Amino acid sequence: MALEVPTVSFPSTATRPNNTICIDHNGERINGHDDAGGLYQGYLCYRTGTTQSNDFTVASDEFGDAATEGTIYAVEVQTSDIHQSYNFADEAYGENDPIVVVRLEIGKKYWLKVSALTVVEDTLYNAVGATVGAIDDPTPDAITKSVHVFRCLAAATTLTGWCPFEYQGHRAIDTAA
Repeated sequence: MALEVPTVSFPSTATRPNNTICIDHNGERINGHDDAGGLYQGYLCYRTGTTQSNDFTVASDEFGDAATEGTIYAVEVQTSDIHQSYNFADEAYGENDPIVVVRLEIGKKYWLKVSALTVVEDTLYNAVGATVGAIDDPTPDAITKSVHVFRCLAAATTLTGWCPFEYQGHRAIDTAA
């Protein structure tokens, strides 16, 4: 059964995904497990393969600077999941809980989680503790990391919850800024 991909005009007044975090495509889904607990739907994560090959864990701040951090995923919305309340409230997965993740693709749009962030349309952001957060400004003489970057598709003030982004791939940043 094909998933229904929502169509949304940006900037959007919509505040959450319908039945998938994917906005303009179906996305590649992978069944996995929350490796250490603490993942939520809409969180950024990566494959750790700690106990099982499909273990995933929270993407740390400025995730993407190491060779092993080349691929990033986000936890998919599961409307029938016990971790999904009727109002999409945050409900954490526990250690070894089954999850479904979506592999993020450059140029594709996704609903992702932010925490107490004022987002500006067409501004770049990166992973900050599994959510999307403010990116450090790069300067040519102080580039220290290459991280996964997301372009915001709608503006909001002090948002905690879902926000639409376009995945941009890796960008160089200055962590000392």
